[in-house]
Amino acid sequence: LDHLTPWDRGGHTRPDNLAPLSRRWHRAKTLAGHTNTVDPRSGILTWTTRLGQTIKTAPYDWRLGP
Repeated sequence: LDHLTPWDRGGHTRPDNLAPLSRRWHRAKTLAGHTNTVDPRSGILTWTTRLGQTIKTAPYDWRLGP
């Protein structure tokens, strides 16, 4: 789990500020300067790149299969 708002920027360790990020997405956030927000109802993460593009990622549903 990773903090959506980093601890050093006022982010707290609570369910609404945590997201299960893979190493790739964690590095995109940390090294490439992407930011993200989560919709607490759907769990969809919205990523914003430094250029202002947005990418939405939905949580994996194991019931749907690979």
